[in-house]
Amino acid sequence: MVIYLKHPQHGSKVAICDAEAEYDEKNGWVRYNPDTPSAPVEAAPEIDELREKWETKHGSKPHHRKTAETLRKELE
Repeated sequence: MVIYLKHPQHGSKVAICDAEAEYDEKNGWVRYNPDTPSAPVEAAPEIDELREKWETKHGSKPHHRKTAETLRKELE
């Protein structure tokens, strides 16, 4: 199985199973069909806000693989 994904910051990638694709989707990746033209993908605003809050609190950017759920927990 091959699943194509796009991310506004990280570009494109291929996932090899649904579990991988589902995990990536929680981090702003979006599935797409390479044979179908599409509009540019934008990041979910929620995760961008959480990353900004995390950076303000900790003085550095969070790891790019942290999920919105993880960032929320760390900001509590």
